[in-house]
Amino acid sequence: MRTNIEMKVFTLDEDESWQLFAKNVGDTVNLEQIHPLAKEIARECDGLPLAIIVIGSFMRGKTRVELWEDALKSLSMCEPHSKVVEDKDIELSSEQRTKHVNKKRGEIQSCFLYCSLYPAAIPIDDLIHCWWAEGILGEHDTYEEAYNRGITLIESLKDACLLEADKIQIRRQVEDCVKMHDVVRDVARWIASTFGDEHMSVFQAGIGLTKISHIKISASVKRISFVSNKIECLPDCFMKCPKTTSLLLQDNEPLRKIPQ
Repeated sequence: MRTNIEMKVFTLDEDESWQLFAKNVGDTVNLEQIHPLAKEIARECDGLPLAIIVIGSFMRGKTRVELWEDALKSLSMCEPHSKVVEDKDIELSSEQRTKHVNKKRGEIQSCFLYCSLYPAAIPIDDLIHCWWAEGILGEHDTYEEAYNRGITLIESLKDACLLEADKIQIRRQVEDCVKMHDVVRDVARWIASTFGDEHMSVFQAGIGLTKISHIKISASVKRISFVSNKIECLPDCFMKCPKTTSLLLQDNEPLRKIPQ
């Protein structure tokens, strides 16, 4: 940094940490449901100014409680399991850091690719439930923790302009949704096709299908989307797809199964 004088910066006490954290977050910290979580996150920063500034700035303007709960859990999990660890110079090996980064990238990439199975708006609750059932969200003690993680990933994709916020009315209730732009969906499907069997999918959504018996489906296919069609019957061929983890049939006619 081409400094003339080097000065050691000490960690802050709890009051100083909170003041710096609140300054970087802004008025959001005063919200009733956010305030106690913000206090805990500030404590987890353990007086380190850099951590306080970076995390505080990242949480600025975020008003969803799920995002704060997920941030607090993520910080808590970064602590050593034993509080008696004294060596502050312990660092992750290059291989460990690479595995950690790749895991995070794989998580958000899988969520992004999954969204491309829908031709229109997707209710957030339904989407996160599918991610959780697929095991995309990782291991969590409760569904609430998995849901919070899902909200965090959705907000990250929205921040990157890969998802757009939307609302739809279902049974007289307005539900929060997300949707993909057509061009973004095309790119996502192209990416998915380059990963071979791991992300193999059949996408026949929103094209007015009434029958699917003529569509050839590989036994190794992982995800199948017939969302927003006019399908009434399911043939027996779906019993021969042992690797299929998702069969999406939302917005079709009332379904019944018939033998072929």
